[in-house]
Amino acid sequence: MIAKANILLIAYYFPPLGMGGVGRPLALYRYLPRYGYQTHVLTVKNIVYPQYDPTLLEEVDSSRVFRTGSYDPARLLYLFGKRRLKAGNAGSGASKWFFPDSKTGWIGPAFRAAKELIEHENIRAVITTSPPPSVHGIGMKLQKRYGLRWVADFRDL
Repeated sequence: MIAKANILLIAYYFPPLGMGGVGRPLALYRYLPRYGYQTHVLTVKNIVYPQYDPTLLEEVDSSRVFRTGSYDPARLLYLFGKRRLKAGNAGSGASKWFFPDSKTGWIGPAFRAAKELIEHENIRAVITTSPPPSVHGIGMKLQKRYGLRWVADFRDL
């Protein structure tokens, strides 16, 4: 099938991260091509997280997944050597210090990477999927700057 458009899916939670939070972004990535959309993913590099499931990457074309650094607590803790959090502690503590969420440190690096992808991959639309809610700020900035179609997928608060 000929691609209708190149889409940029921006999702903080994406494989190899495990658990339920990666289900919807992974499903969007898998199913949009069935309708003629070439999907590129922008996500964060490795973070501290309760569970990883590398087998989920078997369904992913890694050449279309772009990972950026971040200045959020989960990424910084990973860089300092922590690898996993206990289940249920993923957001505890840090969230009260950041608005709208503790992932705001990803907005700058993700926005810069998205600009490059839009220009080099002929992106015609952007889908942002939350949590974290701050991901929608990236989509909004891209929509304003490039006039792209933007879909904000609000899931689990």
